[in-house]
Amino acid sequence: MNLSFSEKRKLQKQLVESQKALKAGGLTFSDKRSIQKTIKSVRASLGMGRLGNQGDLNKLSPDKFKAAVNGLDLSLSKLKRATVEYIGANLNESNIITIGKGKKKQKSFIPILTRVMEFFLDELMGSSSAVAIKLSFEKLPRGHYGNTVFQVGEKKKFNLQLSDNVSFDMMLIGLAHELTHIAQVAKGELVFKTPSTVEWRGSELTIDSSAVIGAKDFDFKAYQALPWEKEARRNESRLVAMAKVEFKGYHLPDMEWATLFE
Repeated sequence: MNLSFSEKRKLQKQLVESQKALKAGGLTFSDKRSIQKTIKSVRASLGMGRLGNQGDLNKLSPDKFKAAVNGLDLSLSKLKRATVEYIGANLNESNIITIGKGKKKQKSFIPILTRVMEFFLDELMGSSSAVAIKLSFEKLPRGHYGNTVFQVGEKKKFNLQLSDNVSFDMMLIGLAHELTHIAQVAKGELVFKTPSTVEWRGSELTIDSSAVIGAKDFDFKAYQALPWEKEARRNESRLVAMAKVEFKGYHLPDMEWATLFE
């Protein structure tokens, strides 16, 4: 599409205003999503080809992705470097959620799970710096719905693991719990210095060995008593209740008979 100079200037102004509104914060989840869609549309009109939102990425089939990568004519090392640079450049703009390991049944929930994740992150972090999360489904110890893995000192990139053997409701609880921890770390409220030393909201705490998962003398009650764990458990019911209101009546496209949020 060929645009006149005045049309380009009008779109550029709209893009700047939309970006300012997004960064200013104080928006509802639906308002935020609406502005993000506007930004994407304006960029497309201006020929600023960039990755779209998570819904678009989920629709990208392996064949289409392979064709897109081949079209770039980049070596694997250059492609990896370009991907890292893209994520780094866009983390201040919006959260990036990618999908890892999982069975077909679990991955059928991805479209709604990614929307719920964005909703939870918006509630937990607001306009704080965005994060990059890789979601996968793993075999976890009995009674564990989720787990978060990240490098010590890392505040941007996380691997979020959900149990591969739980119901959809338990997935939501696991997401609420683990995303609370991701928000705590991303905002600098929870800082792991050593396996037994943690800074929690400005105060340095020593963790008893019995409260460390995997310890021979592991005490589940001592683990649950940790302040960041208490907060994560409180957020489980609060966030899930909010999601059931936000997404009431939602069903998967290929499962119209199955309403996930009553």
